[in-house]
Amino acid sequence: MRHATRLLITALLGFASSPAFAGDDAAAAWKATQRVNAAQQALSDRYTAIWSTLDPSQKSRFAAQERAWLNQGRQQEQAACIADAGARTELVARTCEAAVIERRLGGLAALQRVASSR
Repeated sequence: MRHATRLLITALLGFASSPAFAGDDAAAAWKATQRVNAAQQALSDRYTAIWSTLDPSQKSRFAAQERAWLNQGRQQEQAACIADAGARTELVARTCEAAVIERRLGGLAALQRVASSR
């Protein structure tokens, strides 16, 4: 998945450097921001859905795990994504932020499926 993110960012950077894209970079950054907002809302909704299925001891573990990711893991993943892109622009930062949140959503969906199958 990380490779796919890198390819997407590389493609976006290639377009961003073209003269035709120069006027569209603000629009692309805005779209990336909308993607981030949608991913954050989906993450919040996923947390709510998972939380309602957990017993008290599971809630404690889940909360600690997610706090760790929100406070450190997320920033580390975003920094790695930006470094892979080779440039730090608003578009790259927002694209990486969205990709990191979406990847976390995928992991939580898998966790949710495993928990519901028990």
